[in-house]
Amino acid sequence: MTGLFSLADILLSALSIPVSYTFFINEYPLFDRLLPYVGSEIAFGLILGFFVIISRFSLAIAVFLSLIAWLIPNPPANTPSPSTGLNIAIIQTVLPQHVTSYPGISDGLHYWKTHMIRALQEANQQTVDVAILPESSMPGFHSTATPVVQEILNARHSYPLIAHHYVDTETNGISSQVRFWDQYNHVQAIHEKRKPLPIAEKLIIPGEQASFSLKDFTLASFICSESLDVYNARFRLSTSDIGIVLTNEAEIADTYLPELHLISDKIRAREMGTPILRAGNIRLSTYIDAKGREIVTAKDSSWQNLYVTVTSNSDTLYSSTFVAQHILILMTLPILLIRKEKIHITSPPVGIYILIMICMIYAQIAYGYEHVSSEPLKAETPFYIDGFFPARQLGISDATNMEQFSTYVDSSHIPVKDIPPSRGVGIINTIHGEMYITERRGDRITTLSERGFLTLKSADLEQISLSKVLWYTYKSEN
Repeated sequence: MTGLFSLADILLSALSIPVSYTFFINEYPLFDRLLPYVGSEIAFGLILGFFVIISRFSLAIAVFLSLIAWLIPNPPANTPSPSTGLNIAIIQTVLPQHVTSYPGISDGLHYWKTHMIRALQEANQQTVDVAILPESSMPGFHSTATPVVQEILNARHSYPLIAHHYVDTETNGISSQVRFWDQYNHVQAIHEKRKPLPIAEKLIIPGEQASFSLKDFTLASFICSESLDVYNARFRLSTSDIGIVLTNEAEIADTYLPELHLISDKIRAREMGTPILRAGNIRLSTYIDAKGREIVTAKDSSWQNLYVTVTSNSDTLYSSTFVAQHILILMTLPILLIRKEKIHITSPPVGIYILIMICMIYAQIAYGYEHVSSEPLKAETPFYIDGFFPARQLGISDATNMEQFSTYVDSSHIPVKDIPPSRGVGIINTIHGEMYITERRGDRITTLSERGFLTLKSADLEQISLSKVLWYTYKSEN
């Protein structure tokens, strides 16, 4: 059975993700009306059939079917109220990608800490049952005992926190986790990433999946691309009251891919009748109600808190029958493939060509040329190292005196190869005018530069010393 649903993951994603988004972008009324009953795949097929009727048979029949579709009742959404709903603070962060994308290299600790604390303290002034932070929002490889994370957690007064960060598991490598801290900073539950982004990511061992419970509400969390796994997203939303998607859009902020991710979440909310909260880094933090509507959305590229009151889900026909519909799709596809009649895939009706072309052109015009500014954030000092990392974020208090460092930064003249193994050693090298960051874990040394991940040769280690290099180390817990 597991293998069947693994196959279903592939087929359903292939069917539902690429083209059905374009219908939702256009807010095609019939597609939106069908979602709570048949899901995006069958809804897409029905709409294609509608255009086949127009091109091959009769426009009158198509109009008649459209009128019948409009008679389908629209499932009502619960009306939230402070007494019956959950008061949630959605916090949008603006953390540069060079800070968040490489776990363990927390270069902007000062900027990171001060802005995060400010956002949580602002939430203290509101009635908040829980606050949620985006993907990569907690400094990577800092345990809860590390002062930076502890200061962030202590900024709250009396509400729990749901946030994502990377954890160094020592022997098992990197763990991408969503943690649920109660108001006393105790970890109540952990959700580990299980579904990577197709092609771009790979998980050797999927993490443990978990939901969070708060005031009779069940919250299902998704780390970025996990919500794009169609079957898994539907299954978890069907057993939860609220969905939470924590994303980091910094790396792809200047493309329309974040919009496609948002549209996917809107489709899932509409299908399952389950509200979804998106906490994003850089942009697209929003509250999607059970009808798939964006109720409130944060402004792009700005630190902003959204305060919403969310009720539990509104059951839809599809949320009760989606497993059966998945099986129906999987049974129907082989039948179509083994038919004796030839399927003229290369010559579909003209109406379908026109439909898909219009949707693709609209999507490209609407989102393909949109560009979100990714300019460096203003630091508290104008001094930058190679114009890349704000110096004060690294703890340097004087631009002309490179010997003044914070407790997280140290300087030395020892060769890189002699650095003792620790949880991570970050090096910012400006010797040759090119900046790169090196992390050492035991005998493994990995370099991150503007060209991506590199492996240092032993000869290079002999030449590089720390006399002109800033580096910092995180000590192990034991």
